[in-house]
Amino acid sequence: MLVFNEDTRVKIPATIQFLRLGYNYQSLKADDIDIDFNTKIFVNRLKPALEIINGRKFTYDEIKAIVIDIHNVLKNNDLGKEFYNWLIDPKDKVKLIDFEDITKNDFAVVDELPFSIVEGTEEGSFRPDINILINGMPLAFLEVKKPNNEGGIQKEFDRMINKRLQNPDYKKFFNLIQLVSFSNNMEYEEDDDAEDVKAGSFYTTPNGNNTSFSFFREDNEQYHLTYPYKDIDEDTIKYVMKDCGYNPDETDTSEFAENLKAGTPCNSFVTSVFDRERFLYFLQYGIMFISSQIPEKHIMRYPQFFATRKIIERLETGGKGGIIWHTQGSGKTAIAAFSNRIIRDYYSKKDISTRFFFVVDRLDLLTQASIEFTNRGLNTVNCENKTSFSKELNKPLSTDVGGKAIGEICVVNIQKFEGKMPEAKNDYNARVQRIFFVDEAHRSYSSTGEFFKNLMICDMDAVYIGLTGTPLLSRKERSNLKFGDYIHKYFYDKSIADGYTLRIKKENIDTIAKTEIKKNLEIEDKQLEDKDIYESDAYVNALGAFIEKDFVNFRLQNTDTSIGGMIVCRSNPQAKKVHQWFKDNSKLNTGLVITDSDDPKQKKINHNNQIDFRETLVPDILVVNFMLTTGYDVKRLKKMYLLRGPHAQSLLQTISRVNRPYKSPNGKTYKYGYIVDFVDIEQEYDKTIEAYIKELEADLNENGENEGSLSGLVIDKEDINRKYHKYADELEDIISTDNLERFSKQLTFYNKETLLKI
Repeated sequence: MLVFNEDTRVKIPATIQFLRLGYNYQSLKADDIDIDFNTKIFVNRLKPALEIINGRKFTYDEIKAIVIDIHNVLKNNDLGKEFYNWLIDPKDKVKLIDFEDITKNDFAVVDELPFSIVEGTEEGSFRPDINILINGMPLAFLEVKKPNNEGGIQKEFDRMINKRLQNPDYKKFFNLIQLVSFSNNMEYEEDDDAEDVKAGSFYTTPNGNNTSFSFFREDNEQYHLTYPYKDIDEDTIKYVMKDCGYNPDETDTSEFAENLKAGTPCNSFVTSVFDRERFLYFLQYGIMFISSQIPEKHIMRYPQFFATRKIIERLETGGKGGIIWHTQGSGKTAIAAFSNRIIRDYYSKKDISTRFFFVVDRLDLLTQASIEFTNRGLNTVNCENKTSFSKELNKPLSTDVGGKAIGEICVVNIQKFEGKMPEAKNDYNARVQRIFFVDEAHRSYSSTGEFFKNLMICDMDAVYIGLTGTPLLSRKERSNLKFGDYIHKYFYDKSIADGYTLRIKKENIDTIAKTEIKKNLEIEDKQLEDKDIYESDAYVNALGAFIEKDFVNFRLQNTDTSIGGMIVCRSNPQAKKVHQWFKDNSKLNTGLVITDSDDPKQKKINHNNQIDFRETLVPDILVVNFMLTTGYDVKRLKKMYLLRGPHAQSLLQTISRVNRPYKSPNGKTYKYGYIVDFVDIEQEYDKTIEAYIKELEADLNENGENEGSLSGLVIDKEDINRKYHKYADELEDIISTDNLERFSKQLTFYNKETLLKI
């Protein structure tokens, strides 16, 4: 009879899955084992691996000196940055990993490796279930739990962040470990809140208190079905079972055979993330160190992982660009940053130099992108005029060569260019490839317009990659006809399910509040559509009073004064009057951000207000017209007052300003962004979403993929009420709450879907 626990149900089958991927099994009971206590590096595996990688023999003393050097580096208070840089670019040090030839590396797994801080004892130790070794170095681990474990996967997240990562004695180990993963061998629950998910498999990189865990959803269902797994003989399986302390005959049970299947949730996750080539890709290209007030370490999200690989696939087939359609807030600028080294290395192998350009169409986006690239370690050059752009365009080499930067990128504000743009020259016949990432590719680049034409002819041989969350789909203008077809897609449904963006709750102003505003207007015989009313003192007074009361209550309800708001006005005159009303009548502080050719001072005011709103808690509310309704990413922006009705992609861009996940200084985590709808956007929203669904379905059907659920970005109280009554009617005949004891017993007979309805 099988001992039915997490070891036999999940850990040992997952260990065998690693062997199927080409890993070796390292026993802690082996005679030749030699583990360095300070680093947990397996010297017995490190020495032969480094000899193969570096093409020379090492004495035992030389290997020990290398391990001591590693230990000294790991003790840095830098989240492991110096050690990581050694891994991917050893320079004058010994090479620890061969990223060019996978076969030269030694991949192994060892179960229950104790990371102890007192030699010879188990005191203060933690023992990850499965430790992943590359050339003897424990660079990753997988913690497993049995399905439906108490507290779910959140319990493991909490233990990792609040106990292990908080312990200063473990710091050096987490500077060594690059990838941490968890699984309770369950499928993701699609209806679960991403902030409180209980089931599934997740990965991260140790990032101190800011560590967050990511889903990994395989892009191609055929990947697992066609994977070339190695056959693992029965003797090896029994050996692993015995080595883990269990009766080897238990491998013959039907329960063990079921969990040993390659397609279980945990085993599928192991294949997706720890395939040897993919794991090295994550290590070489998927980790970045972010400079900020508190330095951070980030790892690629899975849509970024697949998008960057799709770019290389496109280049390999001779393509010169395309569109990456990733929903707002899912990290498109980060894709450009991650792609820098990936594309640079791709062309370097062809003896071609690369120059990177990130094209924006607004000054505020240039500032925002420049800060993000600089914080990610790129040498960032801002091109705000034709002269500086021409200079950078015709450089055959980047200026970061030999510097500390991980690469270089030129951020170009195309709106500053009038007339013909500079054209690339190649006076010295240098082998150079220019790559243009075009931000917000749905905007400013009309096929008949000047910007698009001049951008495309400034270098006829360049690679142009458009980035957008809302591509143009009209017959007249289609983003994917201008920049090429889609390289990769990632829509709202997945982004919300993954916790990268939030759903938006919509509050309609069509009953009591609108009646109250109308009553206070004191204007007769005029329709509300008349702009004279919207810009009138009476309307602005009524509107301002409503917004002030509503926003103050919003902060009180959430006990959080850090959250900010945005009022999207119908016109610049209305925006000015709303801003003035708050200055004259409210304790709330508003910042005006509009394009006003009559006021040269407004440009500086715009810049200061948007920077202050992002980096401080003042102003409380931004008052805008068209500015900042696209591309402006501020996590604390949680409530929008929509006074005009944008159309098509502009509507989704605008309301998505409030969809960024946010954890306030008082620890409150927000699960929704909020919009107060003064103009009834529902019809336009439904029409826009329908168009995107058709676009996605056409592509999904072409590729033989399954249709996904693409609705649900915006919900309102009517949606929730309808769902409640529907479930109540369904449950009325089968659930009785008259007797709570009987009710509690009834619950044991129903499946999870029914319990969720209850």
